[in-house]
Amino acid sequence: LNARQRYRFGRTEYLPKSRFVGEMSGFKSSMRYANSNYTSPTFDTKDRIKLGVNNPQTSAFKKNLSNGFSKSTLETPKKASNVDYSQFKKDTIVEHNKFGRGIIIQTSGDGEDKIAAIAFKGLGVKRFSLAIAAANLKVIDKKENG
Repeated sequence: LNARQRYRFGRTEYLPKSRFVGEMSGFKSSMRYANSNYTSPTFDTKDRIKLGVNNPQTSAFKKNLSNGFSKSTLETPKKASNVDYSQFKKDTIVEHNKFGRGIIIQTSGDGEDKIAAIAFKGLGVKRFSLAIAAANLKVIDKKENG
C-alpha cells in the first residue's frame, strides 16, 4: 500500500508502474493503483510458498526469527560475592565506576536485599541494588554514626 503513493514536497505523488512487473511470472492482477492503470501483483498461496514468503518451513524465514532479546539481555547480572553490605550506610561517600563520586542518602533492606539511594553531582539520585552494584562501588569515606 505504501509503495503506490508517497508524500513528497508537500504533495501526494502516485508512482508509475514498474517496468519490471511484466517480467514477473505467477501473479494475478487484482489491486489497482489510484489514478493509474497499474494493477499490483497478488501472489497465490502456492506462489508465496515457492518464494518462501510467510512460510515458517523455509530456512530463510527461520533465520530471520528472533525472540527480540540479545544473549547479553537475557543473562542475569552477576552478583558481587563476599561483600560487607553493612559498610554502605547513610552519608557514606562512594565511588561508582560509571557515575563517579556520590553520597549515600538512604538505604533500605538488609544483606543482599539492601538498596542504596546515591546522590551523584550533576546526575541526581540513583537507586542501586547492592547485591548487583557493590562490584562497581568503592567506599571512599565511611561515616561511623549512621
